[in-house]
Amino acid sequence: MPVDQMLLSLAELIACDSSRTGSKAAVLASLKRAGFPVPDGIVLTVQAYDLCSAQGADPDSAPFPSELHEALSQVAVQYAGRPLAVRSSAIAEDLPGATFAGQYETVLDVYGLTALEEAVRRCWISLNQPALEAYRQRSETDQRPAMAVLIQPMIRADVAGVALGADPITGDRTKVIVSAVRGNPAALVSGEAVPEDWEIGPAGAFCRTPNRNVLVADQAAVIARLLRRVEGLQGGPQDMEWALVGGQPFILQARPMVALPPETRWLSPLPGAWLRNIRLGEWLPEPITPLFETWLLERMEEQFRLCQAADGGIDPPPPLHVCVNGWYFHSPIGRGKQGVLWRGLVRRPRLAVATLVASRLPAVSDQLFYREFARRWRSDVLAPYQGLVTDAQLRVEQADPAELVRIIDQAAAAAGGFFWSFTVCGGAAWRFERALAKFYDRYLKPAVLRPYQELLGGLTPPDTPGHFVYSIDWIRETLGELSAAAADPKSMNTRHEQTSAKRITAEALCRHHLTPHPRKAARFASLLAIAQHYSVIREEHSRWFTLAWPILRRCVHLLGTQLAATGLLELPDDIFFIVRSELEDCLAGRPPEGLAVRARQRRADWERQRMLAAPLRLGKAPFILSRLLLPSTDKLGSAADEGGRKLHGTPASPGYAIGPVRVLRDPAAASDVQPGDVLVVSAAVPALAPLFDRIAALCADSGSAAAHASLIAREYGIPAITGLGEATTRLIDQSLVAVNGTTGVVELL
Repeated sequence: MPVDQMLLSLAELIACDSSRTGSKAAVLASLKRAGFPVPDGIVLTVQAYDLCSAQGADPDSAPFPSELHEALSQVAVQYAGRPLAVRSSAIAEDLPGATFAGQYETVLDVYGLTALEEAVRRCWISLNQPALEAYRQRSETDQRPAMAVLIQPMIRADVAGVALGADPITGDRTKVIVSAVRGNPAALVSGEAVPEDWEIGPAGAFCRTPNRNVLVADQAAVIARLLRRVEGLQGGPQDMEWALVGGQPFILQARPMVALPPETRWLSPLPGAWLRNIRLGEWLPEPITPLFETWLLERMEEQFRLCQAADGGIDPPPPLHVCVNGWYFHSPIGRGKQGVLWRGLVRRPRLAVATLVASRLPAVSDQLFYREFARRWRSDVLAPYQGLVTDAQLRVEQADPAELVRIIDQAAAAAGGFFWSFTVCGGAAWRFERALAKFYDRYLKPAVLRPYQELLGGLTPPDTPGHFVYSIDWIRETLGELSAAAADPKSMNTRHEQTSAKRITAEALCRHHLTPHPRKAARFASLLAIAQHYSVIREEHSRWFTLAWPILRRCVHLLGTQLAATGLLELPDDIFFIVRSELEDCLAGRPPEGLAVRARQRRADWERQRMLAAPLRLGKAPFILSRLLLPSTDKLGSAADEGGRKLHGTPASPGYAIGPVRVLRDPAAASDVQPGDVLVVSAAVPALAPLFDRIAALCADSGSAAAHASLIAREYGIPAITGLGEATTRLIDQSLVAVNGTTGVVELL
């Protein structure tokens, strides 16, 4: 066989033919001809491998045919004195559905003819290792097992790594993930080295693992742009191995990314504005499960809607939420238009006017509506709710499935009505606090030099009852089920005493400063009394809202145990991944076919969706909605600047702290939170309170100025920021950050 059939330069057009040069070399040849920075190289073609096979040569030990020996001698002479990288380039490699990544041999620092022949032999041997046959069968490739070998001068990289054209966990195609190590990339792709990871997206370059000082933002952006150009030629997200030499980028390999999750699109199925971090969304830090959405959530929202129509005159057409990629998004007007709000103004003008003037004339607002509403909540809402739960606790263990269903329906409806009261009183509390804050900033802040939030701290005794939850989705354990997360009562009491002392001092300073101004002093006293009163009411609502959750979870577990015992589900907890209609069919003796398989697939989807960075808003809110009901959500989502080293959110509790990041995605891992950590969560809920006596600061993806997180954090005197949008994906465990709860800025150090 002529030498020119066994050796091809990467620069030749024929080298782009993968049947001659294998997939890896053919892609590099195509990129090189298109002007991409690919190092020079020689390909020992598939035909050379075929020559050995045809002559019966054993690649394990037999001498190479003379033609092959002569060809490799030419390569050794051409690159004399230079170290070579010898890499397998099989026909069945870097395919759209099967990369064969790491399956074939690469030999580095090869010098001289003897070492070159041995390196080629090792590449060929790797083609026929037993483990590959199983891989071929699983990937169902019809490509024949044949191999070319790519020979290139070694590049002494300053920095090298891998760039991915999509987030491999979430499937987000708008992001490029760049991993980098010093030196050549072999240690990275083998898994031996821990890389520095960068995320490059529409907001710029962001280092996920700061303080390793491998790349700067501009270099990461250069690699990302190079990858996007490669994708323009190759089509689809690519996995690109790269190197930087003296600032010059080189492409060492490019192949399609495989097994990517479906491309994630955040589009509402219904028109209007849908928000993740208001109402029940503040209590849902992750995707919701099917049984929760079709049963507990549906019942709660229906009762909430009925109460809203009765008290507020607002009767939005359902649904009140949409579920996109598993995540909950709420609209106060459902799928209706802002006319729903106008009709509410006419039907219940007292509530409408009270809401409109609350942040400017709190006393008038209180007298118009909120005082009587708040007075009635204990007798008309809280007491019946408590009685229902107590009664259910006495019945649940002896209840048959039909009775368990009735208990859940009753408790869900009661919780929905309770949440309406929570929404009204919580909204009033935020608006009255806003009025106090405006007065404070204008007349007191320059003199007192303390954050106004101290005036609202230490009003309620610390308490962490067992019914507190990390999520109102009943798949998650209550605080009482997670004994490792129990709070230290002594530490909680100490913090409460300190916060109360700060409040008393702040009040005294404010009154002293206003002594020469009687009218302003009277105004301050009125604002303070109303803000403190409703702050306590909001905290009491927060404390009792999830009272029914232990009994709700017990009922569901009893039903799941029955379905698992009869073989309809594999595990009792799989019940969370069926829908209510399927449960009803099971209880009626007509179970759906393949229910266990369906539940297992839904669980896998839910686990994948948990890794997504869900936006805080879908669509645009109409004017009256944003002005009347949603003023605290005007600034949604985080903004990044200075190379992605700062995130901006909503100040929730004042103060400044520095500490290592601890991202908490699973409440079962709460015991891993260490003293001094900066706790990063999707949503801040009361069940996190036991952790507040040890953390330095709190950062939350969702929430707003009216979120429960602000009250909880103030009680513990720690800085907190809500509404950061993507803190749980942008901040990495153990990275050092500074949290300024006064300005709402998180900075990576």
